[in-house]
Amino acid sequence: MHRITLDLLDIYQTNATKYCAQPLILLYDEINCGMCREKIVKMLWLNDVLSDKIRNEFPFVIYKPTRDLY
Repeated sequence: MHRITLDLLDIYQTNATKYCAQPLILLYDEINCGMCREKIVKMLWLNDVLSDKIRNEFPFVIYKPTRDLY
C-alpha cells in the first residue's frame, strides 16, 4: 500500500489534477500509515478537492502533522 500511495502521489504531483480525488480518498480510507495519510491530505488540499469527511477528521487524527493542518 505504501508503494502504491507514493507512486500515485508522484503521478499527481507531476500532473496536478482534480481527478486525483477519488483514488486518493480510497487509499486514505484503506491505509493506517499517518505519514502516507498526511501526504494524501496535502495533495487533496493542494488540488482543492479535500472532502468535508476528511476535513472533519482532522481534530481526531493521531498523527500530529496531519492534525496540525486543522
